[in-house]
Amino acid sequence: MSEAPAVAASPEVTIRAEVSAADPDECRFVCSVVVHPGGPFAFASADEAAGSPLPEHLFALGDVAHVQIAEQVVTVGKVRGVEWGDLRRRIGATIRAQLAAGVPAVLESTPDLDGRTADGVRDTA
Repeated sequence: MSEAPAVAASPEVTIRAEVSAADPDECRFVCSVVVHPGGPFAFASADEAAGSPLPEHLFALGDVAHVQIAEQVVTVGKVRGVEWGDLRRRIGATIRAQLAAGVPAVLESTPDLDGRTADGVRDTA
């Protein structure tokens, strides 16, 4: 994985971007604080992200193909052919803004990959 230098969100928060060597269209944003407890919570489209503030804002940037959030890590897939440069900076700024806002990053009724919602209830639907 190639790593970008850590970017300070505040004196206590850093975010490190790691582009995947296995999939150059995917980048992990590793934060020094929990972005959202539990997970992973996966969003394959803007429609799936509806109501979950961080994924909604990430898809609104454009060129975002998918988002996954688990504890301190936000993994973002980009549209093939788009360069990470400016997009990576905008994603980092969006994550920093979400952390500063102090609101949950994921809608409480969103099931994780094990079928549990953000509030810990198993979704059996």
